[in-house]
Amino acid sequence: MTEKVLKLLAAMGADTSQEELLTPLCQAVQDSLARRLRPGVTAEDCGEAFPCAAAFTAAADLAAARSGG
Repeated sequence: MTEKVLKLLAAMGADTSQEELLTPLCQAVQDSLARRLRPGVTAEDCGEAFPCAAAFTAAADLAAARSGG
């Protein structure tokens, strides 16, 4: 699923040349979001909403880190 999140980030205009930074960020975001799901619900159960949410969250985290916030 990380590859799908990375592709969505690229579609949103993120600089994907920093894959060594983006891959662990995407994995951390996915882990964080997965822990918030209801018991018994998996990321795959969420369909396309999960990778989309992960990509937007990763993009926001990346923007905050770059702006010093």
